[in-house]
Amino acid sequence: MIRPIPDDTPSLHHKIKQSIKLGGASTERAATNHTKHSTSWKLIAHLLDRINMSKSSSIVLISGANSGIGFAASGVIAKASEGYHVIMASRNAENGEKALAEVKAMEGIKGSLSTIQLDQDDPASIKRAAQEIETQFGRLDVLVNNAAIGVYQVMICQMAQC
Repeated sequence: MIRPIPDDTPSLHHKIKQSIKLGGASTERAATNHTKHSTSWKLIAHLLDRINMSKSSSIVLISGANSGIGFAASGVIAKASEGYHVIMASRNAENGEKALAEVKAMEGIKGSLSTIQLDQDDPASIKRAAQEIETQFGRLDVLVNNAAIGVYQVMICQMAQC
């Protein structure tokens, strides 16, 4: 049974919001998106608060985690509990590694972190990432589908009948 999201702000939601606000100019756009999608953040925080912590750790995949809201959420969730393993997914592996190093350098990290290359516009990339997660962890507990997809590119391709 899914319980309704409480009216009071969950602690993870508040921490994500604060992390974005403290991020400075580089996260200004993320803060704007956060305001537009605060219900989504409440839902993510609510779901994370409800994960069964009897497991050794909960595996959380965040797409688009090398910048903006995905980056902020990665840090906040990794700080929340040693019971979370955050997989930071990004389209570009090098950018993902840089973001991973930045989050690991943050003060107060309790959980574990890793990175994976994932381009949501590429079915082969999605399949590779799914196989890698299955092999390494055997499961995925939470997916934060934060990355944008190239809708404009798809529309152009459809118009040109690619």
